[in-house]
Amino acid sequence: SLRGIGTGSRHLVGQLRDQYRNVVLGEKSLRSNSSNNNNYTLDKITIDYPPVLDKIITRFNVMEMEFAFGYGSKVFSQGNNDKSEQSQIDMIYAVRNSIDWHNENLIKNSNDYSILKYGGGKIINTVNNWGAGVYFNPFVQVPVDNNNNNNTNIELKYGITSTNNLIDDLINWKSMYLAGRLHKPVAIIKQSNEFKIFNEYNLTNAVNLSLLLINKENITFNELFLKITELSYIGDPRLKVRGENPNKVKNIVNNQYEIFKILYIQILENNLNDLIQINKNDEIIKFNLTDRKSVV
Repeated sequence: SLRGIGTGSRHLVGQLRDQYRNVVLGEKSLRSNSSNNNNYTLDKITIDYPPVLDKIITRFNVMEMEFAFGYGSKVFSQGNNDKSEQSQIDMIYAVRNSIDWHNENLIKNSNDYSILKYGGGKIINTVNNWGAGVYFNPFVQVPVDNNNNNNTNIELKYGITSTNNLIDDLINWKSMYLAGRLHKPVAIIKQSNEFKIFNEYNLTNAVNLSLLLINKENITFNELFLKITELSYIGDPRLKVRGENPNKVKNIVNNQYEIFKILYIQILENNLNDLIQINKNDEIIKFNLTDRKSVV
């Protein structure tokens, strides 16, 4: 939610949304060019992740997924107090047709679902479209080969969203539920060329807004990463009532700092090179405040 930020910041978000809506109007040309263009910024970024995620995804219809990622403390550490040993592996899959995907998954993995499974894919998809547009199956026991010819059960929570809903959130920050998760390091298991473009817009958006909110000429990498991570928690009531660790943002950045660098230095160099200078040795970004209007 963006309700917790000031009017000026909300206005900046609105400007950013308008900017990228205009880009998406050229979506057909982006799609047609994507098949001939292999120079995606996100192709230059490699983030290692637990190999068990590749094993988990094979129990689903991967062919119908255009984007799949794992996230959370079980994938990347959030510190000694994140209780990752007690948590589930979190994953989200974006599928072309939610109804068809749920119907097929009900045949293969019906035990994953609650009582809603008796309503079939259509009823599940109705629930799928509520709120942020993600339907979760939690506490799923998945047997995984541990390479010793033995199967171990891991606990999985997976969410299903439509590709259209994910695109809308990446481009327009409709709810920022999905876009905000992707602002932080995630394990991308599968993505189409189209989503490489849309997610790059999302990450560039996050950098743009964070630079403007910090509003300093010299910005440390740490300051930028903290502000980017904060974006998806602004207005989150869980932090206010301590339903979430109040140090969550710091824990994420402190424990995933090197991954943030891998992700965002490439975004900064490819998309904001005319507005900033990066001193990698001192880990400082010099932001040209006189030209900051061009960010939006």
